[in-house]
Amino acid sequence: MPDVVAICGSYRTKSLNRKLCRLAVRELSQAGLSVFEVDLKTLGLPVYDGDVEDASGMPTAAKELRAKIAATPGLLIVSPEYNGSVPGGLKNAIDWLSRGPGNCFDGRVVSINNASNGAFGGARSTIALKQVFSHLGAWVVPGAMNLPKADGAFDEAGELKEEWMKKALAGAMKKFAEGVRGQ
Repeated sequence: MPDVVAICGSYRTKSLNRKLCRLAVRELSQAGLSVFEVDLKTLGLPVYDGDVEDASGMPTAAKELRAKIAATPGLLIVSPEYNGSVPGGLKNAIDWLSRGPGNCFDGRVVSINNASNGAFGGARSTIALKQVFSHLGAWVVPGAMNLPKADGAFDEAGELKEEWMKKALAGAMKKFAEGVRGQ
């Protein structure tokens, strides 16, 4: 099993958060952690509906991801902020994954990161996600990467342009890796 499951909350192929997620995964890999990356778009989860769950059960993709998260100490989230909160696709996945016997999030070490074109770097989404994951029994690592004005933060190769950004990401992933290893 991997050490970390990484989920990007953006469905867009060229999103700023996918770029940040790729860099975060690289940092974790360089720290010696194995990472399993999840593309929410390919999961094809229907909108959570208790009637659908009663009639058909949990979708296979949700069951498989749920089992992977339950067997993995770390969960990396890199997500945009939509209308001051969590993107619907990510929240929908969390809602599906929280169903069923047991709680796949309980005891997980979670790092919530984001990139945003705004001046706050997606801080409101981070607050909302912290509330959800804390409620589900996860430990949210403090000091994650909130990248403001991200539309100008990456070069043509998808690397962070500024040294402070690189150091902030490295520091956030170091704290997260320490939390994962402590599990």
